[in-house]
Amino acid sequence: MDRLPRRRSEPLVDGWMLMRYLIIGGYVGIATVMSFVWWFCFNRYGPLMTFGQLRGLVDGEALSHGHQSGAAGAASTAQSFANGYTVQSLLHDRSPSTMALSTLVTIEMLVALASVAETSSLATVPPWRNAWLLTAVAASLIQHVLVISWKAGQMIFEVKALTSYEWSRVALFAFPIIIVEELVKFASRRRNIALGRIH
Repeated sequence: MDRLPRRRSEPLVDGWMLMRYLIIGGYVGIATVMSFVWWFCFNRYGPLMTFGQLRGLVDGEALSHGHQSGAAGAASTAQSFANGYTVQSLLHDRSPSTMALSTLVTIEMLVALASVAETSSLATVPPWRNAWLLTAVAASLIQHVLVISWKAGQMIFEVKALTSYEWSRVALFAFPIIIVEELVKFASRRRNIALGRIH
């Protein structure tokens, strides 16, 4: 309510608004992919493979090697990694994709909480001012946890229940979006002052 009304000639989405979407969306994409990579390469309970090995697995090189005849093909598909993982078990493990999905869902819920005001900081306009928003976010997160924990949900959506360790890493990937949102809001406030949009 501290901004002057938008001029009729002013577009609904200007260059700065588009930049905001790109910044927030860029972090969402990076965090989601990094949570997937983390599970394969840095998870102490995971396969602890190198990034090159992960690229080979994703690109299908491991499978193509597996079609070699004789012992060479069998050795490739039976290649073992840390904690007893093999190429075949990794190709059927739903934990990495569930990590990425959970990171995405958590980030989007935090973005919803941060969006209670377009430019005001969460310190001045906290999300609990909107009880309906809190209820919707809580219901969405509970529904997500139920889906990945329920056997039928796991089968339908091809997901897997995450461990507490994996959830802690989901939180680490997701919560920086609050900092990103606050920095973008700060820049928006400074821009509005410079353009004379604030009383």
